[in-house]
Amino acid sequence: MSLKIMGGLFRGLNLQVNDRITRPTGVLLKRKVFDARQRFDGVHFYDLCAGSGAVGLEASSRGAESVTLVEENLLAIRLIKSSVDLIKKRFEVSSFGKIFVVKKSVVSWLPFFFASASSSSNIVFFDPPYEDSKLYDRVLDLFELSDYKGELWIEYDLKAKESVLVKINDAYEKRGIKKYTHGQHSICLLQF
Repeated sequence: MSLKIMGGLFRGLNLQVNDRITRPTGVLLKRKVFDARQRFDGVHFYDLCAGSGAVGLEASSRGAESVTLVEENLLAIRLIKSSVDLIKKRFEVSSFGKIFVVKKSVVSWLPFFFASASSSSNIVFFDPPYEDSKLYDRVLDLFELSDYKGELWIEYDLKAKESVLVKINDAYEKRGIKKYTHGQHSICLLQF
């Protein structure tokens, strides 16, 4: 399976995806979010539970100053690195921002991020396995307890466990910017 970058410098580039180990963000949902924003100049973009890396690489294609792809699955990391290598071969390195690939669990990486993130031009995209309600709870709690400044985008299934939906809706009531929905999936944008 492959996914295409939809806009920006890498538009039309095919990224390889292993849909047995990752669940890529749906094309139409991703298009809604990225078409609403278009450019990411000056943004530091973090793709947590990156899977294929397609969302973070879309942000890079659209001008993000840096993109960090955090994933703990070794097979997914290999595919991400192969996509990054393809980008570096096809495009001049000076024409896009830095891309970092981190093999780590989100929960162990976030404390480091909170300690070092000093810019308010951060966007964190969090797209865990939909069934992992504990991870949703843990990550949302970590953000609420932090001094993080920036946006948090959370993808979730509208048929998720009730506890996940309540937690996301509570966060949206406090910090909501916008929600984008397509089919059974949503991305909720929060401002911290």
